[in-house]
Amino acid sequence: MENFKEKGLISLLFVIGLALPVTIDAATLYLSPSSGSYNVGQTFQVSVLVSSPGQPVNAYSGTISFTQQNLAVVSLPQTDSIVSFWVQQPNFLNTTGQIIFEGVTFDPGFQGSSGRILTISFRAKAAGSVILSFTKSAVLAHDGKGTDILTSASGAQYNIRVAEVEPSDLPPEPEAELLDTDPPEPFEVVVEDDRFIFETTDKGSGLDRYEIILNEELYDTVSPEDVPPYQCSPPLFPGEYSLEVKAFDKAGNFTSAFTDFEFLASGDITITEIPSRIREGDPLPIRGKTLPELLVKIYIQREGEQPSVAETTANSTGDFMFQYNKALAEGNYLIWAQGTDKRGSLTNPSQKHSLKVGLPPFLRFGKITIDYLATMIALIFLIIVATIIIAYTWYRISLWRKRMRKETEEVSKRVVAAFRNLRKEVGKQIQFLDGKPGLNKDEKQVRDKLKDALNVSEEFITKEIEDVERELE
Repeated sequence: MENFKEKGLISLLFVIGLALPVTIDAATLYLSPSSGSYNVGQTFQVSVLVSSPGQPVNAYSGTISFTQQNLAVVSLPQTDSIVSFWVQQPNFLNTTGQIIFEGVTFDPGFQGSSGRILTISFRAKAAGSVILSFTKSAVLAHDGKGTDILTSASGAQYNIRVAEVEPSDLPPEPEAELLDTDPPEPFEVVVEDDRFIFETTDKGSGLDRYEIILNEELYDTVSPEDVPPYQCSPPLFPGEYSLEVKAFDKAGNFTSAFTDFEFLASGDITITEIPSRIREGDPLPIRGKTLPELLVKIYIQREGEQPSVAETTANSTGDFMFQYNKALAEGNYLIWAQGTDKRGSLTNPSQKHSLKVGLPPFLRFGKITIDYLATMIALIFLIIVATIIIAYTWYRISLWRKRMRKETEEVSKRVVAAFRNLRKEVGKQIQFLDGKPGLNKDEKQVRDKLKDALNVSEEFITKEIEDVERELE
């Protein structure tokens, strides 16, 4: 019975555990406002927002589709955006009804419920129900792994209506049904820097839009009210372009104007001072030269990674100085710069400079730097050589000591034997003198000194032999 109760309790806890919600960090993309009603011809804005309250995020990408029969994108403002660097500048295609964006946010990323990525400015073209939806999207966590934590991407739905006209007391005039088959009037397009100047008219149904095509790709679609002139946005990169401007009337007829042009850079930029190697954690100083008052973007790209971007401004003489204080990890880097003027025109990018970030050098002799690895290898080699020399020297000393000990023993034996013979002979002479009667005073002194000299010599020789043997041990 008790076992049954225990099993029942465990089963109950398991079921309760399954019922509890599991909290994970998640992010969502959504559009604001998500619904609304607008009149034909009216311009309105929609914000693309990200929500990630539980975890910082630092990368966002997506494709938004819309009903191109009813809406046209006028522009993509980036005011108050949380994006620090656009991997792909936001762009749109009104012919297919698509908006594409991809950007990143630098450290520490974004964490919150309503981070603005970009704003879409729409113009209502025709009445009907309009749906905006994310067809492809991702939000990456700022976790060092680039984990996609996007769980949902919410679109929006709008109602486009014809503006109501106040009723008139007069009866409406009968409308004559006209068929417009004539295209807009021929026109020319003139290029001035990054501005396109063009304008035409249509005597039939009236102008509907202009399509700007660069190098056979749709660049932008604008309404007749927005020109002339047309300002390029985003800025053009330096290079050669073929330009076609199509003017459409409301009946679908169009007239094209063509021209070729070369968009020159607003100037050059040069990095004049940059180290080729710094220690890990050290700041990176950069100096350069460009046109006065330009915004300078510094690109720092670690091998195999996306570049990070920092900004500074050139002074009135075109000089700029920048110090990157964020710690750079060990590795190989490429550094380059590019300038932007107040119109958004770009300079030619500077030459790319190589940078090595590593451990600090151990020794430095003038311009010669010895790093840790080379130093450790040299020290290990010297230790091995010193060990061999010491071992060999000790071996030679041991052999010398053995040889000297052997020779000392032989010498000591010979000296002791010779001294014993000498003592024996001297002893005989002393005995002779001792047995001789009538020794005078001088003979007695000689006998006594001979005895003393024999004793002192014996003590000295014995002591010296013992000292030599002790030194050789």
